[in-house]
Amino acid sequence: LNSEMVREASFYPGMEVEIRTVKDDTRRQIADVQSFIDRKVDLLVVSPNESAALTPSIEKACQAGIPVILIDRKIDSEAYTTYVGGDNYQLAYELGLYAAGVLRGKGEVVVMRGFEGSTADTERYQGFMEALSAYPDIKIVAEARVDFLKEEARKQMEKILETIRKVDLVFAMNDPMALGVHEATIRYSGQRPFIIGIDALYGPSGGIESIKKGLIDASFIYPTGGDKVIALAYQILTGEPYHKENILPTAAVDQTNARVLQLQTSQIVESQLKIDRINQLLDTSLVRYANQRTLFYSSLLALALLIAVLLFAARAYRLKSKANRQLARQNEEIKRQAERLKEQKEQLELLSAQLKEAIHAKLVFFTNISHEFKTPLSLILGPVDSLMAGKNLTDKQHEMLSLIKRNSNRLLFLISEIIEFRSYENGKMNVNFTRNPLIPFLEELTRLFEEYKHRKNMELSFETDGSDLELWFDKEKLEKIYSNLLSNAFRYVNESGKIKVTITTRTHEDEEYAVISVSNTGSYIPGMEQQNIFQRFYKVEDTKEGIGIGLALTQTLVEVHRGRIEVESSKKEGTTFHVFLHFIQEESTRPDTRDLSGQGEYTKQRLELERETQPDKMLSGSKEKKNKHIILVVEDNTDIRNFITSSLEDNYIILKTHNGMEGVEKAKKYIPDLVISDVMMPLKDGYELCGELKNHMPTSHIPVVLLTACSLDEQKNDRFREWSRCLCTQAL
Repeated sequence: LNSEMVREASFYPGMEVEIRTVKDDTRRQIADVQSFIDRKVDLLVVSPNESAALTPSIEKACQAGIPVILIDRKIDSEAYTTYVGGDNYQLAYELGLYAAGVLRGKGEVVVMRGFEGSTADTERYQGFMEALSAYPDIKIVAEARVDFLKEEARKQMEKILETIRKVDLVFAMNDPMALGVHEATIRYSGQRPFIIGIDALYGPSGGIESIKKGLIDASFIYPTGGDKVIALAYQILTGEPYHKENILPTAAVDQTNARVLQLQTSQIVESQLKIDRINQLLDTSLVRYANQRTLFYSSLLALALLIAVLLFAARAYRLKSKANRQLARQNEEIKRQAERLKEQKEQLELLSAQLKEAIHAKLVFFTNISHEFKTPLSLILGPVDSLMAGKNLTDKQHEMLSLIKRNSNRLLFLISEIIEFRSYENGKMNVNFTRNPLIPFLEELTRLFEEYKHRKNMELSFETDGSDLELWFDKEKLEKIYSNLLSNAFRYVNESGKIKVTITTRTHEDEEYAVISVSNTGSYIPGMEQQNIFQRFYKVEDTKEGIGIGLALTQTLVEVHRGRIEVESSKKEGTTFHVFLHFIQEESTRPDTRDLSGQGEYTKQRLELERETQPDKMLSGSKEKKNKHIILVVEDNTDIRNFITSSLEDNYIILKTHNGMEGVEKAKKYIPDLVISDVMMPLKDGYELCGELKNHMPTSHIPVVLLTACSLDEQKNDRFREWSRCLCTQAL
């Protein structure tokens, strides 16, 4: 079969055939099929060793768009292109009728079968049994599985003959198995059974030669069909029509026709060998012609190159002296530039050293003055607490004192974070690692957010994977990490959104980590912004809101624990921060000597600073009845918004909103007499609000007062350009 395919392929220019044989090794055949799929061959020819085992591989090849031709055996699926081979059922049926004729309708029969599950074994057995079903006096006295192997057939036949002395006929499903049966029968005296095989191949060990020698009595031709396979392959690859089932004819071979078939086959083989020799000579001639043509063109090309080289050399010789003179001048210029660059480098190094010293001096000054701020802030908070303890305060006075206290605490809180951040940068941050259970510690901190959760109308969940995690960490610093992340989640979650905390373990680079994940819905950080949010006071472009120092401090405290912090964000799912902590720290032997009774104070203080005051008052009555002007206050900071309201509400009707988009809507709805707006706000800033009101006819007359904390000269210039843009928009 292999020789026929290679020989036939030589008649199709451009067709290459690669053959692999596995010697009944199914796993190796599956691996070979996969390798051909990976190479993306144009067409695959397979003779399945086992039908069921090869079915997935053949289906995979078809799914990859590779045509598959099955030879001899089919698979347990219709997922193949075409089949070439004998009809095993019909062949065995005719063989059964032949056997019945030999036995004259009566006798004892032994069947030697092949692989269990192969289509050849199943169909041949069914066809043989169907033919004998018409002869009730023919009995199957024994069956044996010998996997199409000669030696296994010999062993099984010897066992059968030990128990059954009378056997009239043996049906072996191929000629090697029939020869094995013959070798087993010659060891026993008595009548030799009639032995029938299948294949009737030509050659020294083929079925035809065995019949001539009298080793077996008959065989049925199972045609190879290599030429048919190549012809079908060509039709498939060129898009010509073809049949899915291509059944090859069969015939019985016995002593009456074995010699004739052998002579015919010998002549065919000799003709094929002559054709092979002619093809080899033709290939040799073609190679010789190609080599000669290549040599001729190469000689022409070499001559042309030689002429070109000579011309180039002559021209190069003339240009060489000119180039040398130019090169000498350039070298002199390069030397002068090198000297100038050296001087500039020395100046840059000096400026860099001076700049570094100046920056260090500024940071030292900034740190020192931050320490100095704490004393006056404490002196402010003390009298404020005393005044608030008084019983004769009006509600407005108490609200003003609360505003002073809250913002003083906020400033003191921010200064403390800056000082702690600077202590880390200076390498002076103290850490105290102790071994503690992580989950109870975080659960206790999470409970502090319960009131905040209900006030915000948010859903907060705390989940773990069931692990009992104990690790070394600094309680004070881990509280700041967790509090900052959870506070940020509440700050940026959408209305009636969800906040989720999960505690898990994860292995990364052969190290195990405890992972604290804090996620919230409704927030989104673009991919390019995710690394920048850990910078101090960074502003996310889409939201125009400042990050502050919280995340920068959080990253610093995570690095103190030799951990890392990561962020994931999508518009659909929201934002999640992951904190990875080692289970063991380097400095883990010192006992925890701090008083932990104040655990959670940082979180309580942070929540207190973020607590809002009284809600907005609703607009009641009409302007004519109260004879008061309406002022719309647009400010995202609650304390500033309430302070402005408190200062003006005695003489004006005050409307309040916390972002520019709602400010525009309220202005269009109520038509106030004045708008007081912050500049930096979410959704719409003050300039956008002003521009939209000035371009809307019913609100274009309303005066707008913009408030900003940007007081540096360059900031004022930027603000003036924005304001001019608003005025130009109004004019247009």
